Formats: sequence, C-alpha cells, structure tokens
Amino acid sequence: MIVWLASYPRSGNTFCRIVLNRLFGIKTPTVYVGEDNSAFEVGRELVGHVAEEMTVAQMHASADTWFVKTHRREEDAGPALYIHRDGRDSLVSYACKLHQEQRFQSSDAALHSLLLPSKSNTGTWGQNACHWLDRDSRQTVLIRFDDLIKNPLDVVGQALEQLDPALDISRQNHLTVPSFSELQQINGNFFRRGVVGSHKTEMSCALQEMFWAQQHNTDAMERLGYPR
Repeated sequence: MIVWLASYPRSGNTFCRIVLNRLFGIKTPTVYVGEDNSAFEVGRELVGHVAEEMTVAQMHASADTWFVKTHRREEDAGPALYIHRDGRDSLVSYACKLHQEQRFQSSDAALHSLLLPSKSNTGTWGQNACHWLDRDSRQTVLIRFDDLIKNPLDVVGQALEQLDPALDISRQNHLTVPSFSELQQINGNFFRRGVVGSHKTEMSCALQEMFWAQQHNTDAMERLGYPR
C-alpha cells in the first residue's frame, strides 16, 4: 500500500520526511525515479530517503506500507498526508530556490513565472492544493506547516493515527528532530527562513494581486483557512 506524502514544493515536505524518519523510523522513497534533489541537498540519512526498488504499481500492490513523496497531482489511489502552507509563502520560498539555482535572473521573475497558468503535473499552487482537497476526505489527512514546525511530534503522530489507527507505528524515543538553526547549519540555502508570513516582506503587492486573481488560489486559500 502507498501512503502519499504530498505537497506543493517548499511547503514542508522535506521537514515532514525528517520527522517521519527520526521520530517514527519511516523511510520515504519518492515518485521521481532516480531523483530526490531535496535528500541530496540535505542528506539522505537525515531525510530517510530510500532508493526506489519497486515501481509505484508494485508498491500499491505490496502488503507493506510505503510512504512516498510526491508533488504531482495525478496520484489518486491510496491514502495521503497533504502538507500545506500559505500559498504565498510556498511560492516565495520556491521562487527564491529557483533563483538560487540560477533558473531565473531574480526571485520576482521566478515568482511571476510560478503564478502563470500551468499544465505541468504539479500545477500551480492552487491547482495542486485543490486536487488533493477534492479527493475523498477520508483518504487525505491535512498537515498544516504552521503547526508542523511548532510541534512536529504531536502533529505528525496525530496525522498518522487519523490516517489509519491500525498502522503499526511507534515513537522512537532515542532520537529528536534537529532545530531550525541546526538545519540551517546543514544547508542554509535549503532551510532558508522557515517562518510563517514571509510573503509580507518578499512578495510585492502586484504579485499578490496576481496570486489572488487565480480562482484556484482563492478557493484553496479559503478551504485551507488562510484569510486574505
């Protein structure tokens, strides 16, 4: 069985994988065969990355439970943990990363590109969020970034129980989750700020209006409880 560990990029997926690995002993492959950039940047051992030894179809059919990272929208079958963050903060963080990788001349240019309609399998932030929200609510458990960074043990533990109380998952008491300052020492570019509301100083009014002009974004923000 697959449990999707889903999110739009830069919404807390890697941090959630660290929590699953360190506190619950859960290793996580990704849906991207042969590619796990976040684990490479942060460290595979810390993230708990495991190489894909089976196809998605084989993992679906397996008697074991596989937690699989994805940013895609088409993963319909199977339960999911969906990690969400204020869309403006996710986009600001993603744009900064794309600029750091020299894919765009500036963060604003990257942000403008991310706000355009997308036909990719990730979609825009709003398309991505609405896809996972539109699934059967009994199969999708939401994890809010704001809560995750404040109390990772309880938030992830409760999400796992809500997902399936029968899952045989126990807390690993001998390990802890690194603090944000410790994570920054590991890779300060990847763990950039880790704050709520970063868009307030990093996203222009014009780009925020462009964000709200997309119906998917407006719908997702309302459904996820992020006020305008």
